[in-house]
Amino acid sequence: MRAGVLTSAAEAGAGVPKLLEVSRHRSLDTVSGYVRSAELFKDHAGAGLL
Repeated sequence: MRAGVLTSAAEAGAGVPKLLEVSRHRSLDTVSGYVRSAELFKDHAGAGLL
C-alpha cells in the first residue's frame, strides 16, 4: 500500500519533502524505491482483471 500511495502522490505532483513527510522515511533512496513509474501499469496484461 505504501508504494501505491507514494506513486500516486508523486504522479499528482507532490514534492520530495512531502513524500518523505508522509512516508516517515529519512532517506530519499528508500522513498524513491517505493515510487514506481506510472508507465509500468499502462497496457498491463492484467488490466482488465480488476
